[in-house]
Amino acid sequence: MGNTLFFTATDVGHGTELWKSDGTQAGTGRVKDIVPGPGSAFPGDVEMVGTPFVNLDGILLFFVDQSIGAGASGLELWKSDGTEAGTVRVMAHPAWGAEGYPQFVHVSGGQVLFVAGDAAHGAELWRSDGTEAGTGLVVDLAPGPASSIEGALGSFGGLFYFFGHTGDGDSELWRTDGTAAGTTRVRDIRPGAEGSSFGYQAIAVIGDGAFFFEADDGVHGVELWKSDGTEVGTVLVKDITPGAESSTFSSKRWVDGRLFLSLFTSSGGELWKSDGTEGGTARIKVVSPPSVGAAPSWFREVNGLLLFRSADAAATAYSNTAELWRSDGTEAGTVMVKDITPGAAGSVMDLYKSGGTLFFTANDGVSGRELWKSDGTEAGTVMVKDIAPGGASSLSVRKFLDVNGTLFFLADETGSARPFQLWRSDGSEAGTVRVKDVSLSEPEGPPEPEGPRDRGCSASPGSPLGWAFLTLLPLSLRRRRDE
Repeated sequence: MGNTLFFTATDVGHGTELWKSDGTQAGTGRVKDIVPGPGSAFPGDVEMVGTPFVNLDGILLFFVDQSIGAGASGLELWKSDGTEAGTVRVMAHPAWGAEGYPQFVHVSGGQVLFVAGDAAHGAELWRSDGTEAGTGLVVDLAPGPASSIEGALGSFGGLFYFFGHTGDGDSELWRTDGTAAGTTRVRDIRPGAEGSSFGYQAIAVIGDGAFFFEADDGVHGVELWKSDGTEVGTVLVKDITPGAESSTFSSKRWVDGRLFLSLFTSSGGELWKSDGTEGGTARIKVVSPPSVGAAPSWFREVNGLLLFRSADAAATAYSNTAELWRSDGTEAGTVMVKDITPGAAGSVMDLYKSGGTLFFTANDGVSGRELWKSDGTEAGTVMVKDIAPGGASSLSVRKFLDVNGTLFFLADETGSARPFQLWRSDGSEAGTVRVKDVSLSEPEGPPEPEGPRDRGCSASPGSPLGWAFLTLLPLSLRRRRDE
């Protein structure tokens, strides 16, 4: 669908509906008033975990809540080609949502997999090819009303990996190709009844023929594991915190042939690296003291370097003390890029890579929280534009998305924090402009600290992206790619 950006927005008289944009004011508008009148297809009182949108071979699939009003049919699966006539219902299932809002988790081979629950099956894997006939349950792994899915890891090698069980609560690593016969357990990491899963997580990175994740084998606590998708190739990388005590991981990112990861220990916030072997897994540096109470976060790769957010050794608390750092994998090469807010205060948040440039928000103490960029050097770390002039902040919340090298985001040039408008930027002050003035209200509550890209699934356009229903989504690739 070319360079079309899909998002949800609210305007007077129509509620929150599906919109699209080609990056111009004239090309930005509502696709369809799915719930006619002031009703909303994406009501704010629905808790959407993961994302309700996905790109299936150039067609947008999404869920609509029709549960409000007379004759309502509950949650429905819809599709859109970007036109009003081509935005139609695929299938209605009144019981979808019984175990939480449906979540798209994998796209491959002309179909999408999603996790949905109903009273008869609990939370299980479903599939759809965008037609009603091609939409159905993959397998009732835990027969009956019990839920089998306990952790949706992500995609690797065209298959979807997850933590699940067959009704006995022994949650282990599984994989599926979207068929019942092709849904099999990879390895019983923790023999017995307890299972090795410890809650929701996603694949950290994919690199050199394996993916990395966290599991508890009952002996070493929660530690770093890797898998190539086979039983024999699913192994513990290293018992980083020796014995039964668990390691507390924060962020992970594959950069230039190695895994970077952060932990919080009694020594403080630590940066580690791994080549996937026990001997090649080692601490790089203690970046922040224990008093900060947090590890380095928001890992991004730029020009072969790891860029991240962290407090420094002088910090006494995590809040408002973090600046931009970089690492080349050595202790000497792990340094602060720039002290944007000099002194004990810090400012950096929301790191996002677009078109080879790292964008983020920062408050330098003069201009408020605005859009910044960095190439990993002090001289190349600058404010892009003071969108809300003076000390007001235009970016008190963050919604960044790359569409073929152009950054789209939400901002408020008045500094009043609501409503937000759709903006775009090519990284220059002149090229940072408002696309359209529409009401883009932010849901209450804090945003997810890292965002799904830090959970390791592909960040390519067309992937499941975002954490809430006010998410900008591109349809600029025909199919998702595994990183």
